[in-house]
Amino acid sequence: MATRAWICFTVAFAVLSTCYEGEVSAQTTVKEVFDRQRPIAEGRRIALIIGNTEYQAGTLWGRLPNAQNDAAHIGALLSDKIRGDSRFEVELVLNGTRKQIVEAVEAFATRAKDADIALLYYTGHGFEYAKTNFIVPSDAPGEVKAVELGNFYIDMERIAREAHARSFNMIFVDACRQRVPIVLGEDGLSKAGDATEFASIQAPESIVFYASSPGGVAYDAAPPEWKLSPFALALAEGMKRPGMDAESILPRVADYVGKATADRARPQHPQVQGSWTKLFYFLPESSAALPVAVAMPPLTIDMAALSTMDEPVLIRQVLEKHPPAELRALADKGDPLALYILGYMYAYGKFLPVDLKQAEFLLKRAAETGNPAGQLEYGHFLLNRSKLPGKQQTAYALYEKAVAQDFAKAKTHLATALLEGQFGPSGVVKGYREKARRLLEEAAAQGHVAALAALLYHGDTVARVKALTMLQAVSAQGELAADDQLCSYNVSLGNWVAAKSFCTKAAEGLFVESQARLAWLYSEGKGVPVSPTLARQWARIALSQEDLGQSWRYWIAPLGE
Repeated sequence: MATRAWICFTVAFAVLSTCYEGEVSAQTTVKEVFDRQRPIAEGRRIALIIGNTEYQAGTLWGRLPNAQNDAAHIGALLSDKIRGDSRFEVELVLNGTRKQIVEAVEAFATRAKDADIALLYYTGHGFEYAKTNFIVPSDAPGEVKAVELGNFYIDMERIAREAHARSFNMIFVDACRQRVPIVLGEDGLSKAGDATEFASIQAPESIVFYASSPGGVAYDAAPPEWKLSPFALALAEGMKRPGMDAESILPRVADYVGKATADRARPQHPQVQGSWTKLFYFLPESSAALPVAVAMPPLTIDMAALSTMDEPVLIRQVLEKHPPAELRALADKGDPLALYILGYMYAYGKFLPVDLKQAEFLLKRAAETGNPAGQLEYGHFLLNRSKLPGKQQTAYALYEKAVAQDFAKAKTHLATALLEGQFGPSGVVKGYREKARRLLEEAAAQGHVAALAALLYHGDTVARVKALTMLQAVSAQGELAADDQLCSYNVSLGNWVAAKSFCTKAAEGLFVESQARLAWLYSEGKGVPVSPTLARQWARIALSQEDLGQSWRYWIAPLGE
């Protein structure tokens, strides 16, 4: 009969104990155990994300501005359909009362029975008492008797026991683990509990990742003006990394958080506990997702569509069929469109971390293939992200090459750059205003929404009326990029009711500047009743996006507080 064996080791960051459990016969050698390939946790994924920002006034539970941001950001990241089979079915609870959280946990536990992987993420207030981790609902009091703790606060270990999937489980606790004075003694005074007692959540096949060490603090922001906690920021970055298993990600999260809070009186040190035997990937390994032996056809995108489609929309469509690992393999083979798309993703942090060196390398190669999309994007990169000498002349030449191939987006970009003087005095051609208008009219006739929008500001009266009519028609057909442009245009004219309609559609379609404008409309009561709650909600969503411009960040940052 086989005996159950545990092989344990410690990794030196905080306290990371990993136990390998396997069926080991009497004849099995230690070498055979260590040579055995570890299984990979795969299958249906579910997640419960809880973020509490608002708490009762008059208690010691102060407001945590970033908790909702953290929960929304992690939830959106895990549920994004771009992740394909790695996508989580996410339930999001914001500012949950005890009743709401308990009901969500019970429903989550039921779903977990039919799931392979379960993830719980909590961000908000928390504390330790009598070797137990408690999370704090939004309606929690400031003081209770010890026997009443379970009536007002929620035991994390109970959640870990009940909400358990078949194969693999993760619990993330972005909360303090301090012993706060909330338990009323017989003398009527509050006490914090025994300082020698430390809580520990134990559940099989589970990783438990605390944002702080026992008795430690978890910061809502570091630096103070950031809109995500350091723990959520680093964890989200790790969750985006394809081919990196959880055990490789978590030490990097701990390292970042420690460095980000090193200047505080009490630096924050995340800690891992748990017992698990399987490897887990938030995004699959490149080798697993794309065997080398598989012959991949090149990317094919209709040139007319490519000529007018905005990159964020294009990337989402491409990633639904081709994961980042496949794009990398195609780019390594010199595929023009894979080089262009992957370069854009690295340049602007779309589903991959920002890496300007990698972006420049890929976009330059894309331009060298002669593909107009690559030529345009490399030119745009040079103008806006590069410090190379003579970049303006090189960019102008690249734009002209793409225009010569009748590429609508290149016409719009070249026209806009000419009108804005982006090429410098030496780069302005004679009659550039007339040339810019001609290019915009050509691109608009090809259906490029941004060209239509540009004509609203730079065209003559006839061109403006025609462009507005076409934009409205495209919007009626469900083109969100048109709604985004009409949002901006109507805000500039003070047409508040129309602005609210267009901004709402575009904001819900993930256009970040429309999200920012909608936040401003609600804060000022333009076309809508004044609503600080909705203004804060949309501001926080916009501020969580990496491609929101700095000027917009400056204007709406106070709304998200």
